[in-house]
Amino acid sequence: MHRARALAQLSALLRDQCPRKPDWPAVLAMAGEHLIVAQLRPHLPDDHRTPADVRAYVEEMSARTRARNLRLNETLSHALDAMNARDLEPVLLKGCAQWAEAPAGLSDRVVADIDLFVEPDAAGLAIEALENAGFDLLEDHRDAHDHQVVVLGRKGDVGAIDLHFRLPGAALIDGLAELCLEARTVRLDGARARTLTPELQIFILAMHDQIHDAHLWRGGFDLRRLIDTARLARSNLQWDRTSALE
Repeated sequence: MHRARALAQLSALLRDQCPRKPDWPAVLAMAGEHLIVAQLRPHLPDDHRTPADVRAYVEEMSARTRARNLRLNETLSHALDAMNARDLEPVLLKGCAQWAEAPAGLSDRVVADIDLFVEPDAAGLAIEALENAGFDLLEDHRDAHDHQVVVLGRKGDVGAIDLHFRLPGAALIDGLAELCLEARTVRLDGARARTLTPELQIFILAMHDQIHDAHLWRGGFDLRRLIDTARLARSNLQWDRTSALE
């Protein structure tokens, strides 16, 4: 099947519209490329139009995704406990920001790793807190021009922590970090973190997808982030605040 047709059929499913003659292998292959197979689960037609093997495959991927997210959520809780003990409340970014609204174990959204942001002047304290909690410093990109981040991880965890000191898009927008002052404090398993406004979350998702992942130059996109954007857009969103960040 042509990729454009596979994308059209996959997009239709995500809108709860089953294609007339779905090519399930092509649709599932594209969903796999974008790591959204599990997210198809609530969109599958609940009748004969969904073959049994397709439903079984999606259900299995959903179960595995939820199990992995539970383990990743435990890693996040340990990291937040360590940072809270130093009076730090990091900002949740990208996939793990979704956990502020829904428990990780109930989420079909694949979260590759844990993305957190702290202000640059808190970098040393945050890294020290995590290292004292058993996280090893795996990569250090604090001197990078745009993507200032360190990667920390522990043996046995299913994902690493990407600790950011510069928000995606900060090189293009003056004062972007100051907008984090609008972040609200949330609690996850008793630990404290902050989440950004929906308008700013959408902007950061777009900047990470288009700039850091270089989709802007390749003409690509990440369906996971488009789904995130659609979910955020269903809130009481003020689009003018997002479009003003140009």
